[in-house]
Amino acid sequence: ASSALQASQYDDLKCGLTSLCTQLTEIKAENTLLRNEINTLKAKVSSLESSRHTVQPQSVVGQVLQETFERDRCRHNLIAYGVPESASTDIPQRIAQDRQSITDILVSLGSTIPLNTKLVRLGKIRSDNAARPVKIIFMTTESAANALSQFNQARHSGTTFLDGFRLVRDKTILERKLLRDCHAELDRRTNDGENGLRIIFENGSPKVGPAVSKNGDVNHPPPPINQQLK
Repeated sequence: ASSALQASQYDDLKCGLTSLCTQLTEIKAENTLLRNEINTLKAKVSSLESSRHTVQPQSVVGQVLQETFERDRCRHNLIAYGVPESASTDIPQRIAQDRQSITDILVSLGSTIPLNTKLVRLGKIRSDNAARPVKIIFMTTESAANALSQFNQARHSGTTFLDGFRLVRDKTILERKLLRDCHAELDRRTNDGENGLRIIFENGSPKVGPAVSKNGDVNHPPPPINQQLK
């Protein structure tokens, strides 16, 4: 009996250590992301400071603080593309059907969108009833990050979802501007005859680069710019 008890305690301890290791890995990944974002903000501040135009220090600090606040807010949100629009004219029913549609799409993940999340269709209803993006607002950043991580893992492992469905993190006004600038650069360089270009992300920031990375992986393009938030 004593041996069985010790074995049980050992198994519990082993499971606890495994859970702690997993949490530590996630924390390290989050810290890496935060450091990258801080470095990006520092680079933007340096660029502003070296600009020929005089920028008041207080203005720079205000911009950095605003961007930091916006990024923290956006961490609660995910944007879902390709979720069919409800034909109902009743708003509560449309919201309920959106929630059910997203749940049905993500059923392969083994989880549903929590009831305490808020769903918001972005943009005005179109006459052709084309699917508008859906902002999914979670109560915590951890819930949003876990949902996106599960989706990406499933997609990379070969799980198929509804045609056109895409789940991405929300972006700040500055991030959307950078993405639009990249699309403009991509169009210009493509029109100038450059081939095999895509918009890729390095340390969370978009840039125009080759469709195939140095290690041979294919860089998949982001959603078309006309689907990005304005």
